[in-house]
Amino acid sequence: MAAGAAVETKPKRVRKARPKAPPCANCETPLAGAFCHACGQKAHLHDKLSHLVEEFAEGIAHFDGRLWRTLPLLALKPGRLSREWMAGRRVRYVAPLHLFLFAVFLLFLIPNFTGRHLFNFGDTPAEAANNTALWMDNPDGTRTEIEPDDLEAITGGQELAPPVATLVHMVAKLSKNPQYYGYKMEALAYKLSFVTVPISVSILWLMYAWRRRFSLYHHAVVSLYGLGFVALLLAFSSLFTGGWAIALNLLILLVAPVHVAVHLRGAYGSGWVQTILRTLVLSLLTAVAFGAFLLGVVFLGLTG
Repeated sequence: MAAGAAVETKPKRVRKARPKAPPCANCETPLAGAFCHACGQKAHLHDKLSHLVEEFAEGIAHFDGRLWRTLPLLALKPGRLSREWMAGRRVRYVAPLHLFLFAVFLLFLIPNFTGRHLFNFGDTPAEAANNTALWMDNPDGTRTEIEPDDLEAITGGQELAPPVATLVHMVAKLSKNPQYYGYKMEALAYKLSFVTVPISVSILWLMYAWRRRFSLYHHAVVSLYGLGFVALLLAFSSLFTGGWAIALNLLILLVAPVHVAVHLRGAYGSGWVQTILRTLVLSLLTAVAFGAFLLGVVFLGLTG
């Protein structure tokens, strides 16, 4: 190369600065992907009605997909389902609380279409108007209608102890308008259905208190899936009437304890003998608690 010759140099490539990504619209954290790493919200937000419909359809499809993966396990291998959720493998399944709420929603929704209400006392308001329990015979052969609050007329002037008077008053109100109080009790049962969860969790905690590795959270998962399964069975049976309904309800009484035993053994890993004993205790305590729950709903429905 000749002295003094100019040395050719390549021009340096100037990097263009990337446009700065806007912060998350929800928490204003700088974005580094399609989702905010702080709150989980999408980086790109839709603002058209068509997008809203698409998101709704997508949500339903995802729930449907998880539901059809959850239901077979819930019916046939409930213990495995609970273990999968406890182990952190959760994306593919419906959450225990969501399944419970979905099942309870169906349980109280279906009777509105089938007419087979959970609290059905038989008489319609028109039939209840002719109920002799709320009529008083007069000496001249006529009858006078008695209001449910008129305890003196109902008892014929006889004084009753406060608990007995309250019971008579409740029966009189129910006889006067059974359909109305049936609807009222059904609405109360729907609102108070969540009470069954802490009761069930408490029973499981008592039975497995010595097994420290299972916390209240684990008992809640088992309870929610178990109660959800029973609610789904009852919702399904409410679609039928007559002999079919009776047969299905009897089948539920037989299936439920077996399902509980399979669920407990799979979720807690105990032997069959211990599982069967715990199932018997759980069934007995659950029957008592469920009876107390129904009595509470009836009492609140007739006195509230």
